[in-house]
Amino acid sequence: MKDKIHTVQESLKDRYKLLAVLGEGGMSVVYKAQDLKLDSLVAIKVLHHDPEGLGVARLQREAQTAARLTSINVGRVFNFGQIYDEHKDGDATAYMVMELLDGKGLDKLIKERGSLEYKDAISIFKQICNGLSAAHLQNIIHRDLKPSNIVLLEAKKGWLVKILDFGIAQIETDQKLTRTGAVLGSPSYMSPEQIDGLAVDARSDIYSFGCLMFETLTGRVPFEGKTSLETLAMHKNALPEELALSSEKIPPLLVELILQCLEKEPDKRPENMAQIQLLLDQITNEEIDHVGNDAKIDANDSDRNTQPVKPSKSVSMWYFVVPVIFFAVLVCIYFALQISNTSKETALNKSLPPAEISFEQNKLPARLGTKRSKFKATGDPLVGLQVTGGEDIEDQDLQALTFEKVETLKIHSRELTGEGLKYLKNLNIKTLELKNTNIAPENLKYLSDLPVLTDLILHSPYLNDAALEEISRIKSLVNLTLDAGTFTRTGFSSLLKLPNLSSITLINLGVTDKDLEPISQIKSLTVVRIIDCVNTGADIGVIIARLPKLDTVFINRPLSKASYTAFARTKMRAFNLKNRLITQEEFQNICSVKTLWRIGFIHARVSDDNYDELLKLPKLRRMEISRTDHISDSLIATLARSHVQSLDISFSGLRQDQLEKLIADKSLDEIYCSELKQIGDKQLEEFRKRFEARHHKPLRLIKNAM
Repeated sequence: MKDKIHTVQESLKDRYKLLAVLGEGGMSVVYKAQDLKLDSLVAIKVLHHDPEGLGVARLQREAQTAARLTSINVGRVFNFGQIYDEHKDGDATAYMVMELLDGKGLDKLIKERGSLEYKDAISIFKQICNGLSAAHLQNIIHRDLKPSNIVLLEAKKGWLVKILDFGIAQIETDQKLTRTGAVLGSPSYMSPEQIDGLAVDARSDIYSFGCLMFETLTGRVPFEGKTSLETLAMHKNALPEELALSSEKIPPLLVELILQCLEKEPDKRPENMAQIQLLLDQITNEEIDHVGNDAKIDANDSDRNTQPVKPSKSVSMWYFVVPVIFFAVLVCIYFALQISNTSKETALNKSLPPAEISFEQNKLPARLGTKRSKFKATGDPLVGLQVTGGEDIEDQDLQALTFEKVETLKIHSRELTGEGLKYLKNLNIKTLELKNTNIAPENLKYLSDLPVLTDLILHSPYLNDAALEEISRIKSLVNLTLDAGTFTRTGFSSLLKLPNLSSITLINLGVTDKDLEPISQIKSLTVVRIIDCVNTGADIGVIIARLPKLDTVFINRPLSKASYTAFARTKMRAFNLKNRLITQEEFQNICSVKTLWRIGFIHARVSDDNYDELLKLPKLRRMEISRTDHISDSLIATLARSHVQSLDISFSGLRQDQLEKLIADKSLDEIYCSELKQIGDKQLEEFRKRFEARHHKPLRLIKNAM
């Protein structure tokens, strides 16, 4: 070992100094080292003796693959090279210089704790989705996803996830090292198609991700035989134990997601990681700033949780002394800043962009904040920033957005024509919201230069078919919202070019059913929201139901029986209606869709005689009755004897006596209860305690809407 360290050190001495051995496996050893040129700590992976050169080729592939990925959730690679041992006839091996990660493997965390609480695990799952999405968008399949390849770094809020070991990753356009027929991977996490040596795509990683989620939440892998061959056979033929996931602590939707990821046939799994992220966003109890969410469709709703927090008042007997001391401190700070600014003025003038960004947290780069700021940013620069621009943002101001961790950008300005979007080129922006703008369709061409853009929300009166043609070039796009504009069948046909489009939201458009026919051919589309599109007909559901992967429909106009008959032939799980009276006939049509898992009545009213029909929906587990004062006693009585596990009554007029009747519903796991008009927090907490005492199970009270 000492001889090997000496050989490696001699070969790398001009650039790196080895400090310690971090770990050693069958194929390689990893050193902690100092980069002498950059004065930073790194990790260096060095292969063992490799006479056939296969390990060198694979390590080079790992370096090339990881270097292509810029996601914060993928371990970075800085360098790759070869080492020659003059004492062994010039034997060559290879080394790779990586980001030094002082963290803990997910496998070790699971071993320490037995399993993770779902609230802790979801944050980890979402970051893994983020890293794998970045890989899949570049046609890179990991092929060996497992807890030991996930490193967790301590962050101010939970864990920062890093995905490692792309050593057997497959680049779909070049399969020389991972050809069909070669079985590579870890038996406990391999997909059935990977076991058979078939060509794999992103859905194979999704299967492995299902195994990882299963193990994280239960402490054991979904399939474990006495031998590796028996384990591989179980992946192909056995069903996972649902009992292992049946704990009351794991939300039913999360259980369903994991089982869907573990489907034997790739076509039955979620199509991409972005779809999984959407479901994880629904499950989490945190506020998710995502315009696509049902709870945030209304522009009037978007700011309900953004009220500034008022500072607490304190009283001091030193009411005279403190102001004097405070004034003296300010004077000292002023002169200190004057001295500092004099020495740094030249450097700042060179680095500041035309418009400035002010950051609300001290940990963000101070040089980007000035009093004249047009942008405000929140978030953690290690994870991603949300940047918001005011009503006076002009195109040239976008030159300020050069900070690499801008993940979400929101601009509401009529001064914006879109010409300035060219300044965003190659930024890692995932969510772009451009509302109340005057963006010209031709300027949307610049959005195709955003490599990881997944969510696009547009509002401009000038949007048209030409705009959709430009949007069709954003191959990473997953969620699209169009508010205002003039579109025809030709424009929507352009969207067929988007391979990952999963969700489309149409608001205030003058489109007809004929205009929307092309969207029924978008094979990846799972979520359709049509809001205030007055020219659509009652048979629009017939068109939507043609989508092979239809999961969720949100609509606020009456639909025909033909629409509901078409829905009943799909596997649609979620249906939301808004802003209208639901007739008895339509309610019966809704209840004919037996696959519904979630139903939402948002600012809607249903006749009291109809609620019993809900009990005939065998899979119904989640219900939303929000933004209404009309919650009847009949509905409460129905819920009390239903199988609903999750109930959203936010912004409603639910009474105290009605809340008490819900205590009989032993199926309830969670209640979303934001801004109840007649019930306070104290009453809710007392209800929770009585419920838990009666049913001997926890009840979650969640203050954010679904």
